[in-house]
Amino acid sequence: MEEEIVKLIELELGVSVQPEKHEIKRICRNRRTSLEKLIKNASPRNLAEAFPNLTLILKRGLEDC
Repeated sequence: MEEEIVKLIELELGVSVQPEKHEIKRICRNRRTSLEKLIKNASPRNLAEAFPNLTLILKRGLEDC
């Protein structure tokens, strides 16, 4: 999961980060944000690129409704 979060950070904030929890927390603190805010404010395109498997599962789930 850290790899996907790091991808979103790179896409949204333009910052390269190691896929480690303490590095992710450090970047969020430095940018005065949280993962929740980052995800909430992210563009749909960046979310889909950072979380391709989750996006696929959600799309398939919506198709079944």
